[in-house]
Amino acid sequence: MDWSPSPAPGPLPLLAASLWHRTTDPVEVIRSLRAATRAPRRIVAEVGALAESLFGLGGAGFAPITSLTSTVGRRRMLLPVSRSLGGVRNGAHAAGGTVNDAVLACVAGGVRALLVHRGEDVADRTIRVLVPVSIRADEEHLALGNRVSMLVATLPIGVASPVGRLHAVRDEMHRLKGGHAALGTELLLEGADHLPPGLTHLIARGMHRQPFVDVVVTNVPGPQCPLYFMGARLLEAIPVVPLGGNLTIGFAILSYDGTLQIALHADRDACPDAHVVVEGMVAAFDALEAAASDG
Repeated sequence: MDWSPSPAPGPLPLLAASLWHRTTDPVEVIRSLRAATRAPRRIVAEVGALAESLFGLGGAGFAPITSLTSTVGRRRMLLPVSRSLGGVRNGAHAAGGTVNDAVLACVAGGVRALLVHRGEDVADRTIRVLVPVSIRADEEHLALGNRVSMLVATLPIGVASPVGRLHAVRDEMHRLKGGHAALGTELLLEGADHLPPGLTHLIARGMHRQPFVDVVVTNVPGPQCPLYFMGARLLEAIPVVPLGGNLTIGFAILSYDGTLQIALHADRDACPDAHVVVEGMVAAFDALEAAASDG
């Protein structure tokens, strides 16, 4: 007798089967009860942080409508920019911010230049940026692995002055880090590991049309001494952040051996004018460093 496989189940049957397994598997039930009885105060605190994070994401509404979010194709371009880490640090500190604040302010300057180039109104406008941040505690300094969460920051592309943008970015990041947004997002990310496969599939499909952020900016501090491989010195490292969903551009930043490398990753078809972003970023970095020298 000929054999033929059964048709693959759809998302809803998979979701139902997963939920049934989670609620009827004795091991899963016991594990959840033990976790709840061991640390009730921690659970209450984490639930509060999660609620605050969700309210912060949803309460701020959708990201402003710009040409930054559209359908992403298969073709890519990578545009790296190298800056002196010392120069960026001096410009940031002179304006009362950090290197990360300066990078975000200059990214906002690049996006501002792009939207002006496209004829879009930037007066009093903002963009929303997904920023991965480390939430590792001091006592976890030597621990293996990463503890990374996400913040959604609002950047003021309507501010023309690079120094003024840095001040606004500094205040925004201080506000976000002072709350529990990062912890709440970490709980969301950890919770995703325990979601039923069917629900994960539906969420992943929805992310291709997410309305909450315009850009991803990730900044990773690297070693400030030269690295070698089989006697050959590593001259530079260019980071890349993948494009996903409906985000047509993304920024990855890596500091290494006194150099700050900023790499703009863009969809070649949706953002053929990505060079304008680079020109705007470079102009913003130059302005911050010049202001530090004049001061």
